Amino acid sequence: MSNITLSIPDHLLEKARRYAAKRGTSLNSLIREYLEDLVGVRREDLEKILAELLEMADKHTGKLEGWKREDIYEDRV
Repeated sequence: MSNITLSIPDHLLEKARRYAAKRGTSLNSLIREYLEDLVGVRREDLEKILAELLEMADKHTGKLEGWKREDIYEDRV
């Protein structure tokens, strides 16, 4: 994991630290979660999606049962 340096006013830093403390988290975690929300990537969401995909893969037989080539291309003819 990489480190970054932020320059913010002292009063903002103190308010942010108090905000994080009230929520029982660190300022570092608070900023990380905000950035994850901002860019749309949350580790918990990715892990959930991966688990669902793996579950679907385990259930799948690899066969397209009940499908006929004619049915698939019916609209194209």
